Amino acid sequence: MDIIASNGYLNVPGIIGAGFTFNIILSGRGVGKTFGFLKQLREDAVAGRGRFAYLRRLQTQIDICGKAEFNPFKRLDQVYHLETPVKAISKYSSGFYDADRQLLGVGVALSTFGSLRGFDGSDIVSILFEECIPKAGEHKRASMERPTDHIAEPAPRGCHRHPALTRPCSRELPLSC
Repeated sequence: MDIIASNGYLNVPGIIGAGFTFNIILSGRGVGKTFGFLKQLREDAVAGRGRFAYLRRLQTQIDICGKAEFNPFKRLDQVYHLETPVKAISKYSSGFYDADRQLLGVGVALSTFGSLRGFDGSDIVSILFEECIPKAGEHKRASMERPTDHIAEPAPRGCHRHPALTRPCSRELPLSC
């Protein structure tokens, strides 16, 4: 599988189709990480293959993304003539919808996700952890010391999980370390 498609952008369908539990993508700007993964997650949700979670580190980031002007799907919608409105579901989460107002996915922050009670994420099949690496000088909260504590079981000895895109953990799925 080629990581980069013939068009010069990430081969997102190929990356997801490789079947790894975690796909960690670290690169410079402009290779299509956010755009490509949002496109694939939206297509999967519209096709009924399950909802997604758009995960950011801080609640303030989710609050900003919950506004139409900062909707992470804004550029994708412009390019493909789609409509993916966002609106608040609760104080700590936002919902991304299709044109028929069907929920496609949720936006949540890692800093507040651990405190949610009564949350049933059984319909979430993919998680896009956007901008998972803190910027220099950004305050690091205690809950951020081990972000994987909130996402999945601990990584096997010798592995470090800091997911950019992850699917719910299953012992049967391969893990690349």
